[in-house]
Amino acid sequence: LYSIFAVVGGLVAATVIRTINARGDVLRAGTWVGLAQAAVVLGIHLFEGNDSIGVLAMLCAIGFVSGVLSSLAALSLTPLVEVTFRYTTELKLLELANLNHPALKELLVEAPGSYHHSIMVGALVEAAADEIGANSLLTRVMAYYHDLGKGCNAPYFIENQRGGKNPHDKLKPSMSAMIIKRHVTDGLEIAKRHKLGEPILDGISQHHGTTLIHYFYHKAREALTQDESISEHEYRYPGVKPQSREAALVMIGDSIEAAARTLPDPTPARLKGLVNKIINVKFTDGQLDESDLTLRDLHLIAKAFIRVLTSIYHKRIEYPDFPAEAGTKKREKDADRDSESTQAAEANHAEAEEDRPDNLRRLGL
Repeated sequence: LYSIFAVVGGLVAATVIRTINARGDVLRAGTWVGLAQAAVVLGIHLFEGNDSIGVLAMLCAIGFVSGVLSSLAALSLTPLVEVTFRYTTELKLLELANLNHPALKELLVEAPGSYHHSIMVGALVEAAADEIGANSLLTRVMAYYHDLGKGCNAPYFIENQRGGKNPHDKLKPSMSAMIIKRHVTDGLEIAKRHKLGEPILDGISQHHGTTLIHYFYHKAREALTQDESISEHEYRYPGVKPQSREAALVMIGDSIEAAARTLPDPTPARLKGLVNKIINVKFTDGQLDESDLTLRDLHLIAKAFIRVLTSIYHKRIEYPDFPAEAGTKKREKDADRDSESTQAAEANHAEAEEDRPDNLRRLGL
């Protein structure tokens, strides 16, 4: 009969603690285990026909306390298990999800654009993971760390470039492609140095799969003469294709978030078309073949991405101008300043329209 006590406690613990979002979830699971064990003790007591109320109360209390103590023991032994077996638990993922982690703070300093991009990707993929029943915590943490390697050569990635200077303008396409691909191996080295765990290493190595670096590949082809040729393999990432649904979500979310930034007018219709187009590109290129994602999953992922992107790029109201101060000269200065701002905005919009095709080509669109 006491084997039932142990089995019920284990089943309740496994059911209640399927996902952990905080350390308190472990203690909460221990409380439920204690209540279940107390109920089992009560049932065994009644089955055996023991009439002693004092003994019954003592045994039920022992059953409850042992459940709570088991959760405390699990919390204390978890770090030892992680180190001994190199296993990444949910508690470890919660620690990595802290944006004050040294690896993320280093990325913020070296490549602030890549850091912000990673946080946005995390929000996208977490929502999609919830939709398809994947591990949303693991997916979000993968997204946070997937571009760690960009901190080593930050100016060579467009989200970190300031002042219109692009160092790729002075390089051959093959060299540029080599630097771009390098961020994956650099990211793996940084992740190993910080001991982030195998799931995070997988997310870094698989988030580009074997995709083609379209922008520099087409740039190299345009520079070819009739007698020259280039290998497409030279412009593909050497990584492994995503082996899990979580890694595949990071791959898709990475491309979609970057592409959404290039849209001059991100309306819901344009965002929907962009999401569907990128998912189709990844699917037809065979990048999702080993990830166990189904067509239904891809449909749900697209809906989640569209919902989050629409909320991020929603329309904002135009605030009325502040009342001008008294004096004709002041009003004239304000009018001149408004005119200059309008001209600058129009110039920036025109520049964005000219740059957009190159940006989209760089993303493979």
